[in-house]
Amino acid sequence: METKLISGAEKLANISRTLGLWTGGILTIQILLILLLGINVNQDVGFVVGCLCSLLGIGGFLLGLPACIIALIALWMNRKESNDASIRRKATIGLVLGVIPVVFISIGTLIYLFS
Repeated sequence: METKLISGAEKLANISRTLGLWTGGILTIQILLILLLGINVNQDVGFVVGCLCSLLGIGGFLLGLPACIIALIALWMNRKESNDASIRRKATIGLVLGVIPVVFISIGTLIYLFS
């Protein structure tokens, strides 16, 4: 049985893709909570939904930033080492899925602060 050596860039690409998938899932749950439970609810349920969405937003932001940073490092290492297409694809998925929640949460925070 042969074992395959995994490079550092591939490990980082896998980590960034996993973090990106987690942030995408968190963002999806947050949007579904807002859409499904944010309409015509009483004050107590609205408070709970608001707190839960805030915590999910913070979690998505805290997972999205490392996903972006790790993906950029993986892309840089891959370009320097072997320029493998599968590693580049994994790191790009992690970068895109990590950037989306960070951008949404940043824009939402700026709109809230300046409105």
